[in-house]
Amino acid sequence: EPLALVLARTATDAKRFAGLNVPEDRIVVSGNIKYDLEVDRRPLPWESDVRTVAGDRPIIVAGSTMEGEEIQVLDALAGLGNNGATPFLILAPRHPERFDAVARLLTDRGLAVARRSGGEAIPSDTDVFLIDTIGELARAYRLAQVAFIGGSLVPTGGHNPLEPAIWGVPVLSGPQVHNFQEVYDEMADAGGARLV
Repeated sequence: EPLALVLARTATDAKRFAGLNVPEDRIVVSGNIKYDLEVDRRPLPWESDVRTVAGDRPIIVAGSTMEGEEIQVLDALAGLGNNGATPFLILAPRHPERFDAVARLLTDRGLAVARRSGGEAIPSDTDVFLIDTIGELARAYRLAQVAFIGGSLVPTGGHNPLEPAIWGVPVLSGPQVHNFQEVYDEMADAGGARLV
């Protein structure tokens, strides 16, 4: 017997393993481990600065963005402002090798950017806080009124929408979410996510 135990995500998956002649007493429906997130409540050293600079503007966190997605996010946000008060954007590109290029894209569009790697206080005229470090995005989602999950406007397959959802933050994603399709289906049915 090649498999001692199968931990299946759903009853449907369990039936598939049974169809492969895995004995039913070796199949357990354990659920999706992607739901086993724990809230990380450690403070972010820049959190109060961001809240102060954002002021009354809503905070949008766009996380794990891929090449081409930042432009689409910026175009969408440009049309949202009331009386010139566009939302405050926290942007976290997926790949570190793109941090400098994304910073240039932002400044080329005339946006005032503060980079996390700078470590200084965030200037009061900042439009975008660029998380160009690793390890803080999951906690940054707690600041958002809405989160956009990248890797979904390009054929990457999307990233984990549960990171903002654990904070009660609604999620927007593009249509390319096949890596997390089951999670997105459940979140969309519950009104917690929308594909755009």
